[in-house]
Amino acid sequence: MPRGLETVQTPDARERFMLASFGQTRCAISLGQIERVIRGPRVQHWPGNGSVKGIVRAEGWLVWLLSPGKLFPELGDVRGAGDWLLVLKAASGLTRVGVLAQSVSGPVANLSLGNVKVLRHKRVEDFDEFSP
Repeated sequence: MPRGLETVQTPDARERFMLASFGQTRCAISLGQIERVIRGPRVQHWPGNGSVKGIVRAEGWLVWLLSPGKLFPELGDVRGAGDWLLVLKAASGLTRVGVLAQSVSGPVANLSLGNVKVLRHKRVEDFDEFSP
């Protein structure tokens, strides 16, 4: 490679995203991070004091419900509410983490995102509740 030139990684134009609204914030989450989107989940209250806000039994999984700001640190203190459950992918097992959104649409192409904030979720292993 000639000296002085840099390699710049450009977004993959073929990558697809789901658009989700958390409070007043509209965000994009890569389809590669999402296992399922479920409308109208039945949320059971979780009595603990940690990051887990509730649980949902869905499609054979136990989904730990977290607030959007805990799962996506770039959102800050945004609270999770709404009729849409985004179940995020995990390496294995019968448990997943999820977050509630007020609206979900998509999939959309990377080139269609415009100024929408792209989110990458925090690793499950980074939460004290899920470490051995």
